Amino acid sequence: MIVLSMAPLPGELVAAFIRQTPGVPEFEVIAGHDMTDADLRDAAARADVILGDFTFRRSITAEIAAAARKVTLIQQPSVGYQHIDVEACTARRIRVANTAGANTESVAEHTVAWGLCLLKNMFYAHKATRQCRWEQMGVKPAELRGRVWGIVGFGRIGRAVASGSSHSRSGISCIMTSFARREPSRRGSAPNTGSWRTAERFGCRQPPCAVD
Repeated sequence: MIVLSMAPLPGELVAAFIRQTPGVPEFEVIAGHDMTDADLRDAAARADVILGDFTFRRSITAEIAAAARKVTLIQQPSVGYQHIDVEACTARRIRVANTAGANTESVAEHTVAWGLCLLKNMFYAHKATRQCRWEQMGVKPAELRGRVWGIVGFGRIGRAVASGSSHSRSGISCIMTSFARREPSRRGSAPNTGSWRTAERFGCRQPPCAVD
């Protein structure tokens, strides 16, 4: 079996990752991230499986899908797959899989961390400290307890942010809304009437969009 890797990693490292799964048949990894488009199409013609690029710099186009005559699976090692022509792959009966949910907790924690930075005015404090100033009275941090946190986008990450925030010892309330349903939902003790006007911090999870 031949695996064409479009990820920016050495082929030996990709092979080591794959071998961590027991029962994998013998395979060879072709490192294709730095190939020309023509060489990439030639490599796709030899491959049985394609591993996508998690940096999204190398796209899997309709031309590559057409060249990949033996390929039965394209595995994208990330949540996003906007760089893959899924329609062209479907037309060629090539299955496309991503790793949905793999980084949900990490991104949710990152969202909460940024919110805390804003609440505690950490950016101002960091800048002042680098300038050798101790702005003890100028930072003016706020307490988290009793706050209302607005969450725009109620997918996996939005739900993880709400769950982690509402179940923590901070005592904050969360207001969520879904892009799909276009209606607000509530968690905790957040008021329903005029809820978005009462939200003091927002975490935004945007829906998928086209990237130029």
